[in-house]
Amino acid sequence: MFSWTFKLLSAVQIGLLCIASAQANDQILPLAEPFYEAFADAPSPEASRNIVGASIVGLRLDGPAHPFDPQAIRILFGDGLPKPDLLCARFLSRDGRYFARGQYKVVGVSGPAPLLDFNTRYRQQLGGYLTTDLATFAVAGKSCDDPKGSQLFVVDNGGPTEARQLVVQIRAGEERMHAQLGRDNVAVGPAILCGRPASGPTVGYTVECSLPMPAPFHEGRYQLSIGETGSAGEVVITTYSVVLATVGRDGPK
Repeated sequence: MFSWTFKLLSAVQIGLLCIASAQANDQILPLAEPFYEAFADAPSPEASRNIVGASIVGLRLDGPAHPFDPQAIRILFGDGLPKPDLLCARFLSRDGRYFARGQYKVVGVSGPAPLLDFNTRYRQQLGGYLTTDLATFAVAGKSCDDPKGSQLFVVDNGGPTEARQLVVQIRAGEERMHAQLGRDNVAVGPAILCGRPASGPTVGYTVECSLPMPAPFHEGRYQLSIGETGSAGEVVITTYSVVLATVGRDGPK
């Protein structure tokens, strides 16, 4: 019997891989248009624009928090997996003060985890953030603002060599959020109750779902289902298509 999480409402593909940053090549994705970013004393209006209900705003691999490095931002494509022609990367700080987005050209880039051209004007301010203070993801398409209708990729900033969890960062209200991974519409892990971030402000994202990677790990296509409990007790489920892969090292055992 299928879990409640696998009632398909909408499909978004997410590229995820476990990779040691030191092993990735040093190809750089060039900007296709001017990079946009803003840093404000108060939360930026961009922090809440186009967010209705519960919405994924970040995808990252687990690992100890460390200072955010603008020169070490990589898109995790995977080795031999299909790549889009254009990619939009989006960045949002948990306190809502920093927001950025950029369109990138992918054509001609063959590496599994290329760096981003991220020439920020706010290097000093970003130096005060940890990797766990920023929600980032990449969207395959011309718009950064439609994660539910696009293919998503994980953004890495010097993560672990072997990821044990996929952390999904969500902007939501007071609703209870659940998440679960599955494959071929059969659950491969428990349905977990998402929680609030351990500490700090929760403007950019209010919920984190820490999902254990499947064990034993098999490369391929998975489903990520997010369940949102509404005010009347109804559960609204959105299912995303997730490609899990490894590069350079073995994944979870």
